[in-house]
Amino acid sequence: MGTLIPHQASEVETLFFENAKEADIIRAGHDVLMRSISLAGNYPVRTLDALRIAAAIRGESDRFVTADKRQALVARMAGLKVLEIKHDERN
Repeated sequence: MGTLIPHQASEVETLFFENAKEADIIRAGHDVLMRSISLAGNYPVRTLDALRIAAAIRGESDRFVTADKRQALVARMAGLKVLEIKHDERN
C-alpha cells in the first residue's frame, strides 16, 4: 500500500464527505449480519469485507467500489456491480 501525502489526504477527505451527502445510511441489522456470516462461510472473504458486501446488498447499492481484488471478486459473486479501483503498486 502507498502513503498519501497531506495534500492528497485532504483531497480524499473532501471528496469522501462530498460523496457521503448522497449516501444512504442503513442499519447493520440481523439480516446484514446473517448474510455476512453466509458470505464468510461460502467465499474467501474477511469478516469486515463480508459485512461491507452484505450491507451493500441490503442497501440495494447500484455499484460497489473497492481496491481490494478479493473483495471485488466476492462482491461480484454475490451479484453486485463492482467498480474496482486500480492502484499503482510501485508507490
